[in-house]
Amino acid sequence: MLLEHSHKVVQYMYRDLSQTTLCVLGVGCIATVCAWVAFMITNFAPIYTDPSSQQYIANPALVIFLSWILGAYIAFGFMSAWDHTADTLLYCYAWNRKISRTSVEKYIPESVRAIVGYDDKEDDRYPYYGKAKTNMYLRSWIPIDGKKAAKKKEAKAPGPPPVGTPQPSWFNAGSWMGSQPPMQAPPGTMEMQSLLPK
Repeated sequence: MLLEHSHKVVQYMYRDLSQTTLCVLGVGCIATVCAWVAFMITNFAPIYTDPSSQQYIANPALVIFLSWILGAYIAFGFMSAWDHTADTLLYCYAWNRKISRTSVEKYIPESVRAIVGYDDKEDDRYPYYGKAKTNMYLRSWIPIDGKKAAKKKEAKAPGPPPVGTPQPSWFNAGSWMGSQPPMQAPPGTMEMQSLLPK
């Protein structure tokens, strides 16, 4: 409701990364108010402005600067706690839902319920699993290389090499020197076989 009905500047302060703008504004404003109070005290209180007083401050500017640093230091701790509160509430809800889903209703505030919904009351943690269309699953869009590679290996089973295929040499193992020519019968073998008795 704050973001919907607020000015755009207020919306930006809450929507930027880790609420850095809101933290810087909070630290700056709180530290400035602390420095202003220190300025008013050190410049207008007679106990600090009278040179004859034991609490006389000769250099009030240094005191004002130190009060700004101290105020910024304290304000940063407060603003950090402010930022972590929402994260802590969401973490506690997630932890409670994981450990004991039935006890979430006892501890969850209505404001957190409006954010997280009612998924802790659903018995089935994956109510839509398997009920969507096939093309909505990532499995149907991304091929699995293992199954396709196995099918390709089965389709391309190695067989005997065709006749006349050059065989790699035992010397170079098919390297840059080339391959051996196919094995051929010595000359005159066919003529000698025709002369043999049958």
